[in-house]
Amino acid sequence: MVLDAAGTCAALPSAHVRMPSSRSAAYAAAMHAVDPSRTGRALQGVLAEAIALLRAHGEDHWARALAGHLHRLSGGGEGLDLLGAFGGMGSLNDLVIHPVNGHRIDESEIGVVNADFARLRSEMWDLLGALRAGSPEARGQ
Repeated sequence: MVLDAAGTCAALPSAHVRMPSSRSAAYAAAMHAVDPSRTGRALQGVLAEAIALLRAHGEDHWARALAGHLHRLSGGGEGLDLLGAFGGMGSLNDLVIHPVNGHRIDESEIGVVNADFARLRSEMWDLLGALRAGSPEARGQ
């Protein structure tokens, strides 16, 4: 929960609630693709967008962590190690961009920026699920 401009509590969307996507066609194609490289490229795009958002608001810890995952994925890694960022205390799911957390953000932007980050987090989760489903382990190989 965060406080909105009027000082009332406003719930943020859950990381696992499917949010409308601004990348509609590319995201939808990757989610239905059988080709792991296509899904991996879509994940790289989502990671790059999330990193830019985090850096713009001074969230250096998670920006660096996601940049490391992007680097490994770009180098041919499968990307599934990113799944660990979604669980436990202090995980990516717990992140709220807010001045009280030391982030550079105007009060008027808090809801929009956090909704955008929730969308990106949800897309990452979905794409990782697609990669996991297409992995040799998931196929019993």
